Order: sequence, then C-alpha cells, then structure tokens
Amino acid sequence: MKRIAVIGCGMSGITIANLMKNKYNVAVFEKSRGYSGRMSTNRTENFQFDHGAQYFSIKNKQFYNFMKPLLDNDIIKIWKRKHVQIKNNMIVSSKVFSIKEKNFIGVPSMSIIGRHLSKDINIHNNTLITKLKNIKGAWYLYNQDIKFGPFDWLFLTIPPEQAYNILPANISFINEIKSIKMKSCFTLMLGFKNKKKLSFDSAEVFDSKINWICVDSSKPGRNNPFSLVIQSSNLWEDANFKKAGSKVAKEMILNTSAILNLNIDDYEYKKIHYWKYAIAEQNNNTKSFLDCSNQITACGDWCINSRVEYAFLSALNAFNTTEKILSN
Repeated sequence: MKRIAVIGCGMSGITIANLMKNKYNVAVFEKSRGYSGRMSTNRTENFQFDHGAQYFSIKNKQFYNFMKPLLDNDIIKIWKRKHVQIKNNMIVSSKVFSIKEKNFIGVPSMSIIGRHLSKDINIHNNTLITKLKNIKGAWYLYNQDIKFGPFDWLFLTIPPEQAYNILPANISFINEIKSIKMKSCFTLMLGFKNKKKLSFDSAEVFDSKINWICVDSSKPGRNNPFSLVIQSSNLWEDANFKKAGSKVAKEMILNTSAILNLNIDDYEYKKIHYWKYAIAEQNNNTKSFLDCSNQITACGDWCINSRVEYAFLSALNAFNTTEKILSN
C-alpha cells in the first residue's frame, strides 16, 4: 500500500485524507494541537469563540455530499441570522439570512467539524514540519531532529508562504507558490457577564479599522454567556501588525464601541489572535499545483478563493489529478 503524507489539517488536508484513507496509508502532520485550521474555536472556562471562519456556505454538489453526514447528524446547522452593513458608524442595510442562503456553522462549535472529519485518520498534532527531502523518489519529513518517512507522495495544504519556506528549490511550481500573497487580520474575542443589546447577529463594517462584528453566542447550540468576535480590516492590520496585542485590542475596543455607540470595555474576558494568513490577496485560477516528477501536490483555498468550500474544491481537484498518477 502506497504511503501518503499530508502537511496541514485544515479543510483541504482533512479532505485529502478522507478521500485517500481507504486506499492508501495516509499520515497527516499538523503544527497545532487541534484540527480545522481557520475553522477553529477558542475555549475558556466560561466562553467559547469561533475566532476564524465565522460560517461557510455549501453551493457545490460534491461539497454537499461530503458534508451531508455532518448535516444529517446535526454536527452542522444553518445559521439563521440578522445581518447588517455599517458605514460611518451607521447601519445602512439589514437582511435576515434564512434557510435558503445555506450559511452553516458547526454545533456546538466550528472546530467540531474538523474533529469529526478527522476520525480514523492518523494525525500527528504539535508536529511542525521544518524541512522536506526527496531522496531517490521518496519523501522524508523533518520535525527538528525527528524524521518521518519514506512516503510515496506528498500533499502540501498549508499557506503558500509556509509551503515555499520548506519546498526544495527544484519543485516545478515553487515560483508560482511564491507569488501568491496572503492578507492578515486580528481577531478580538470578548466575553461578558451581561448581555448587550444589539440589533443584529452579525455586521459587516466598511471604511473602518473593523471589518466584522459577530455575536458569537447567537449561533445555534451555543450555551455560553454573551460573547463577541470582532475582526480587523486587512488594511489596518498591515499598518499595525508590529504593535503589542494589548494596544491592538484597546484600539479595536475603542473603535467598536464608537461603531456600536455602546461601551464594550466592561468585558469579563478578552483575547486577541493574529491570523498571519487569513485570506489570499486576490482570487487565483489554479485549482491545485502538481509536480509529477517529484511526486508532490499543493492545494488550499488560496488556490481559488478564500472560502471553506474552495478549500474543499481545491483538495478535490488535487486528489483527482494525483489519483490518476498513483493508480497507474
């Protein structure tokens, strides 16, 4: 049985592993302690926050079939929410997202999706791969002094900059990977003892340091007290990424309080998270990257568009193109 290595355990990596696990010996390597990548959840004693992807849509039939077992078992549910758009600290439009929009969330958290899809998969958590070597047609992966391998094929599902930093120079698509840039953002998580009176569940904010405000506790299956997830704009992050987290959080709280015309400085819990690789700077037309001679494939949402569904579609394309070679 051929041995397959997958680096990264976000939606693309989990998809690859699930598609290949019944036919190949698959091992997944993930630098974090959990799964799901940006579909992650931060937990404390009293609060939880979906601090990455807030929700996802299902439009593609193949993605629907892949996620249907989770839907059937109430692991994912539709998030019916009141959404507003805010400009100059004023609500300029509002809409109720109902069943037809098919905006899904994990229940009771976004991270449950990754945990469920990772069942029966050999995953090495807390394992940062720092070096790759292809020796006589076999891949070896290195976590400091720990060596894994040999593997017959390698899938890279990590952000392009991280992939570029460990790829050997002779990989055919290395320059294409290098050219893809990712935008960053800050996510501020606030938990409160008392419920705040807001007229929405989610808000998209324009012309501001803030890009997104979400009443995270309004999502289905959440039993924790009132909580907010606030995401910065990418442009503001570009100018402020060197600041200490405490200063970033303070500015985001002040700005959000002004937007809402409401004091949110009376929080019980506060945490700031920096997403270095949040979204691709622009949409790309390459569904995945393939180097047949070196037995390596790269994929991820950044190959198409920064959405959960595109992470799946990129992985599906990577699987289909690679499987033709492996099957021969």
